[in-house]
Amino acid sequence: MAIIQANSTPYARVYVPEPYKAKMAAGTKIMVRIDGVENEVAGIIRWVSVEPAFTPYRSMSEGDRSRLVYLTEIDLPASTNALPAGIPVQIKLR
Repeated sequence: MAIIQANSTPYARVYVPEPYKAKMAAGTKIMVRIDGVENEVAGIIRWVSVEPAFTPYRSMSEGDRSRLVYLTEIDLPASTNALPAGIPVQIKLR
C-alpha cells in the first residue's frame, strides 16, 4: 500500500480483503496510518473496484473468497500534500 501523490488531492491506493468490501462504500470515512507520520489521518473512500484483484481458477469456496482483495482509493486530507509519493500506509478495518 502506498500514498500516490496526485496533482490536486493526495490519495492512498490499498487492497481491501473481501470480508470487508461490504463496508467500503464511496464517501465513507476511514482512518489511515502513514509511515513516518505520528497521528492517523481521516481519509474518505473515493472508489472501490467491483472486480477482485485475485480470482481463483476453480469454484470458490468460502475460504477462497476470503483471499480476494479489491483495489480501493482513499482521498487524504490537505495536511498530507507535502508527503512524497510511495509512502506505505495502513487502514483500520472494522
